[in-house]
Amino acid sequence: MHEQSETIQDKLGRWVNVFGRGTKRAGERLPKTYDFERDTYDTVEEAVSAAKRRSEEEGKPARRRRTILGGEEPE
Repeated sequence: MHEQSETIQDKLGRWVNVFGRGTKRAGERLPKTYDFERDTYDTVEEAVSAAKRRSEEEGKPARRRRTILGGEEPE
C-alpha cells in the first residue's frame, strides 16, 4: 500500500511532511529515509516536492497530497 502522508505548516510557519490521516501514526513527522529529506521546509513547494520524490524512490508514483496550513485543517 502507498504511504499516506500530508504536508502541514507548523505554528512557526515551517512546512513538515507527516503521516496521513487514517494511519496509526497520523500527524507524526515522517522519518527521514533519503539524503534529500529535511525535518522542515521553507516552502510548501519544497515539502511537497520532497514527498513526491520519496514516493518515486519507493517505486510508486506520487499521489495527490493534502496540504494543511497552520497545523490545522481548513474549514
